[in-house]
Amino acid sequence: RLYRARNLAIKKSKGKYICFLDTDDFWNKKKLSSQINLIKRKNYNIIYTNFTIKNENTEKCYLPYKKKLPEGFITQDLLNQYCIGILTIMIDKKIFKKYKFNERYDVIGDFDLFLKLSTRHEICAIQKPLATFRVHSKNFSSRNLGLYLEELNFWFKKNRFKLYNDFNFKQIRINILKLKTKKIIKKLF
Repeated sequence: RLYRARNLAIKKSKGKYICFLDTDDFWNKKKLSSQINLIKRKNYNIIYTNFTIKNENTEKCYLPYKKKLPEGFITQDLLNQYCIGILTIMIDKKIFKKYKFNERYDVIGDFDLFLKLSTRHEICAIQKPLATFRVHSKNFSSRNLGLYLEELNFWFKKNRFKLYNDFNFKQIRINILKLKTKKIIKKLF
């Protein structure tokens, strides 16, 4: 399982900062140095960047987040439009003494963790895309729409009352409805 492997890798790592790069994605050569410089200058424990998506079938690249990426305590921003790609994140390892990926998830473990972190920590953003996420037919999340929907539904039911008074979940409900519709259409065709 992916998030168990991520937790184990974090536990065994020896560095001060944790980053993630899956085999089919890649970083700009200045990603790490840009993040290290900003973390040191601004004294943040979590930093992420914008990224491009490259469709391997069409060879087209695009920027999924054209608006300014949010910074600070960004929980509501993430609930409205989740914009953190795990391949862009850099986190001070000391945060993982208290937080871990929920190993129950196969698809949304990073969404779950980064939302939790956003309620307790300010998050810094680099607006420039410094990583590329490649989309292809073998992407786990692309092939497992039903699992993604199941996990997001479970997450919503588990967290909506915990965070209900502080945050608006309207967009999450809309996303769940869109996923249900997409799943139905996929079954029909």
